[in-house]
Amino acid sequence: MEDEIEKAEFHYKLGNLYYFTKTTLLSFHHLSIAKSIYQAYADYKTQSLNCTVLLALNYIDDGRLLRAETMLKGCAERLIKVGDNHLLAAVYYDLGFLKIQEDKHEEALVYFNLSFETNDLKRNAPIMYMQCIYESARSTYKIGEVDKAIKWVQLGFEFSQKTNNINFALKFSVLNICYTAPLEGIEQVKDFINRLEEREAFVDIEALAEDVAKVYSSLNNYKYSTYFLEKAIKSSKLTGKEVL
Repeated sequence: MEDEIEKAEFHYKLGNLYYFTKTTLLSFHHLSIAKSIYQAYADYKTQSLNCTVLLALNYIDDGRLLRAETMLKGCAERLIKVGDNHLLAAVYYDLGFLKIQEDKHEEALVYFNLSFETNDLKRNAPIMYMQCIYESARSTYKIGEVDKAIKWVQLGFEFSQKTNNINFALKFSVLNICYTAPLEGIEQVKDFINRLEEREAFVDIEALAEDVAKVYSSLNNYKYSTYFLEKAIKSSKLTGKEVL
């Protein structure tokens, strides 16, 4: 048994690594092996659920949103029964992220609120806490509630400064300018995006630069819109994203 669990942990770690580098095919392969091993042992239900969650996230990257949603909701039901609020909060966040891909931002915000309510993210999962704030800001802005979006941005920026998280501080700074003074702050936005590129935060830039491009497009400033859209495309290529 010990050898089998070590094998499962090896494949899980590889699957996790490949997910975060957007190497979807390899991630799916290793996570499927890990899950099949964990499922054979009653004491490893949580690990099996973790595999399912990451498999669902790969399906989101691949655009198979209905299948991913079914898997994540199934995980949520099981986690509620066992009382694992830490992982449940993560699953609620993932469901919110999925809804963003469908441009259903009101539904996304419902899941983000559930994530905040389910676990003390600020204390127990500070990175998830900032990510939840970040996506809440983006979705709130996209449904037209700009003042509320700015409050989310300010909250996230203050926490990113407090925890010395440079990437999040840069991302919140970009959103702040776009939501308050996009034309006056264009050079700052360029600088912040360039600094994210220097830090090789290409996954972050891919979505953020596309949002920025839409802001300038809405202002009929197509020169800047094109500039940031090209940044998003470049970052998308650099993530090395694959499909299943």
